[in-house]
Amino acid sequence: MARVIKLTRTWTLGRKLGEGGFGKVYEATDENGERAAAKLVRKLPGADREALIASELSGVPKIMPIIETGETPTDYVIVMPLAERSLGAELAARGAAIPVDEAVPILADIAEALVGMHAKEVISRDVKPLNVLLLGGAWHVSDFGIARYADSSTALHTFKNRGTEAYTAPERWRGERAEKASDVYSFGVLAHEVLAGELPFKGPNFGEQHLRATPPSLSNVPPRLASLVLESLDKSLDVRPNAANILSRLRALAKPPTPGGAALHAANQAISSANAAASAKKATAQSAEERRRLAFEGARARFRRVEETLQEALAEGSQVTESTVRTRTTGWSRSLGPATLFVEEVLPAKPGDWGHSGPKFEVFAYSAIGIRMPRNSQGWEGRTHSLWFCDAKEEGVFRWYETAFMDSPFARSTREVEPYALPPAQNAGVALSPVIGGLQVAWPFLQFDQGEEGEFLDRWLTWFGQAAQGRLPHPSSMPERSDAHRSWRK
Repeated sequence: MARVIKLTRTWTLGRKLGEGGFGKVYEATDENGERAAAKLVRKLPGADREALIASELSGVPKIMPIIETGETPTDYVIVMPLAERSLGAELAARGAAIPVDEAVPILADIAEALVGMHAKEVISRDVKPLNVLLLGGAWHVSDFGIARYADSSTALHTFKNRGTEAYTAPERWRGERAEKASDVYSFGVLAHEVLAGELPFKGPNFGEQHLRATPPSLSNVPPRLASLVLESLDKSLDVRPNAANILSRLRALAKPPTPGGAALHAANQAISSANAAASAKKATAQSAEERRRLAFEGARARFRRVEETLQEALAEGSQVTESTVRTRTTGWSRSLGPATLFVEEVLPAKPGDWGHSGPKFEVFAYSAIGIRMPRNSQGWEGRTHSLWFCDAKEEGVFRWYETAFMDSPFARSTREVEPYALPPAQNAGVALSPVIGGLQVAWPFLQFDQGEEGEFLDRWLTWFGQAAQGRLPHPSSMPERSDAHRSWRK
């Protein structure tokens, strides 16, 4: 005899559609003949959270909508529209990778769902193809059996140690709480599976692979898309892009990249994400140091991709030669005529090195780029810019930024190099302080990674060419751009 459940509507349960660790899903029909899917979750401690979170996310784009929720003496009930199929079933039916032109809209739908979910401070903790459902021509994220609110501690009965091993982020394997970046990692696994037709890590020792193994490169995939998947699979959660960044980059894939950007992302496929072998995070100095180490390794790997593209462009000039230039640290340089372009080695930044009045953002790594040439009649020899891996624009979103500094107009000092680079330490903290001091920001914080490296590369190549001909112009005014002082989080 068919089971009947009375909520606002009366639902008659039919065939079982699926079963997981937290409930069973049945086809259901109401008294008017409308078909739906009813999920029954046993009344175990913490099980009511799924219905609560599902209701909270009602109306969020690309989240599976809820028709109604309720309960019986033994189960919590969530009634949803009847989906056409899951992404897991789609992958199984094809038995191969989904073509890029079909895959990108699917991934964009999932990223849009994560954007809305994370805006509500909800973390899925179980992003995988079986939980992505096709409804009305679009893909929707569903199943929040182990989801939690981002600001909630993981309680005893939140199924902490459950999930799907093939999609579980490294920090979860270390026993740390799930973060929004953990969903991004699971998205990266899913995206790799969609684009390659197979998982990046196939087990059976998933924990060891997610913690230490390098994901295989994606073949026959546009470099910008391969780069996005690689970054999502970074071992450091601080280095992974957030859902909003992923969505904007997926939507931008239809736009042609700059020549420099195309070369950069082609190199991206050949560079692995930073290896991560971390112990369980605790509220100790040791865990903080490990977090910074992982973030530094990921930052250095990204920076190398920009360096390689710049070096390739310089190599195209037959008169450009390797040379040695004195910098604060070892790095590399190229000369053309009387001019030298140099890039310093990437170094880890020290936490809390700003002094008392520094900015609010955090820096994990830094370098510098500059051009030197023979001193002109005004005593000017060139310019250098700081390159920082930090969250200067949006808290918790780390990227490579370019900026530069200058002496205050009231200081009446003259420098051989202007503007100039500073490490993320006390002097830079003075320039970034809301209090007017002897140092100021001369160049706005401009991103030069994740597809936005083209303008950066073209500008420095242009300056290098001008310097080689003795025509590099001294800045006519300082700061050079009026938006310099509004370009970072105060």
